Amino acid sequence: MASGSMCFINLQKDFLEKSNVIKITDNLFSEDELNLILEHNSEMEQDRTNSRSWKNHPLTDYVKTDVGRAIRLDARISSDDKDVIDLIVDRLELDYPKIRIAYYYNSPGWKFKLHPDHNRDFSASIYLNDNWDNAKYGGEFIWLDDSENEHVVNVKFNRMVSFYPPVWHYTNMIKEGAPVRKSIQVFCEE
Repeated sequence: MASGSMCFINLQKDFLEKSNVIKITDNLFSEDELNLILEHNSEMEQDRTNSRSWKNHPLTDYVKTDVGRAIRLDARISSDDKDVIDLIVDRLELDYPKIRIAYYYNSPGWKFKLHPDHNRDFSASIYLNDNWDNAKYGGEFIWLDDSENEHVVNVKFNRMVSFYPPVWHYTNMIKEGAPVRKSIQVFCEE
């Protein structure tokens, strides 16, 4: 098992006792697991039939433009989706009746407004861009602690940011010249 995997196994047991603290896990997936995810992600990115635009979404300012989209994975539709879903659920040791997993593709100009994920019981972002330059591209995850101090989590390949809501957070705007920021979003509800 990869060292990042061992680090994550104790996530729910030792760390997140339903607190509003952010957990950062680097090297979440092994190389083989990443290859499976990245191949699937690439195939899904080419197929826009199942994608949802951020245009007119309440947490964005995109009334006239379309700078991002999401593709929800569905095990009922695709066995490839099921393989990736099972991998993520197993790695994160998720045990919720409602689990939603989606790929997010966000282009320059995209950002999310401050929000708490209040209607969820567990949230996670897993970054899929190799060689992301945070200073040059932006797109960082920003969260607020109980004293409303901001904390920056840089985008990093194979890094997961996870928490039990409510945690107030937002995403810095992705800057012009950046590649599409790719991530996996995981949302769970009781």
